[in-house]
Amino acid sequence: DEVSKDNNGEENENTNMNENIGKNKVDFYLFYSDSCGHCHNERTWIDSIKDDYPYVEFHLYEVSEEYELFNKVRDAYKIEDEYVPVTIIGNDYFVGYSESKNRKFIRYIEELSSKENCGVVDVIINNGDVDSCMKINNK
Repeated sequence: DEVSKDNNGEENENTNMNENIGKNKVDFYLFYSDSCGHCHNERTWIDSIKDDYPYVEFHLYEVSEEYELFNKVRDAYKIEDEYVPVTIIGNDYFVGYSESKNRKFIRYIEELSSKENCGVVDVIINNGDVDSCMKINNK
């Protein structure tokens, strides 16, 4: 493993995950409302990072147009709230948005992209086996 130094001069080993970032496609799902300010802010952030993450496929769904899918996703993830935005990355979901979540979103994206993963919402859309998909993401 290569060793690098961070800003504090501490040595860090590059992990296999870092070497594999971006090797696999990652699906990023956002359920939003046009009338939601936080949703608008998250969509603006997505637009600002799209070009930096060519291995991420961003799927944006307006809930009034995709209400049935939104409810199926809420059921699969056991999300009780009907608030938006709802962000789905792998097996994880986030209700609400603030800039403080951006770093966590990127970390989840990079982690998933370094291994085989499954787009759960696509599986829901295609009436597939959600549990099997989630098991792939847990490996």
